[in-house]
Amino acid sequence: MNRHPISESRAHFIEEHGGREALRRFVIGKGERKVTSRYYIFPDGAKLDQDPMGENFDPPADEAERLKLILAYRLIIHAEKQEAHQQCQNMILAHFDPNFRGTYCGPVYHGGQDDALKELRQKRNEVWNAKDAIEQVEQALDTLISPPSKVKQREKLDQQIAMQDMDFWDKFRELTV
Repeated sequence: MNRHPISESRAHFIEEHGGREALRRFVIGKGERKVTSRYYIFPDGAKLDQDPMGENFDPPADEAERLKLILAYRLIIHAEKQEAHQQCQNMILAHFDPNFRGTYCGPVYHGGQDDALKELRQKRNEVWNAKDAIEQVEQALDTLISPPSKVKQREKLDQQIAMQDMDFWDKFRELTV
């Protein structure tokens, strides 16, 4: 059975940018002002329209825009990792704490206490790694948007150009009759 050319190009686009496992719904805003976008986002900053006939967007050529999309993706991943950690923590409390009086509706845990702690430690490390990934992108974005060294270099270059212009005009005035 032949697939439609649009669905083939869409499938190729998805695989090219990380596959369906990497795909996340793009969320705009923070806190109560969060709005789910009509786009899905990939780790490299590419966007996919939710409509099968919609447009696919490669990562932006502008480095700042690309980093902003990557940051949005990593924030989503961090939130997912935090939620998984919290769920694991609740599961451990429900199964191993004799004083637990809350309600737990998650899966039954079949491991022992050592396994539970190992799993919780792994989830905590995933949260830390996700947070570190966010900090790296934020730092790269800050450096790109307002790099202190580039500002100093630009000021120094502007001064050099101004001095060259002044020298040129001084020499030019000496040669005029």
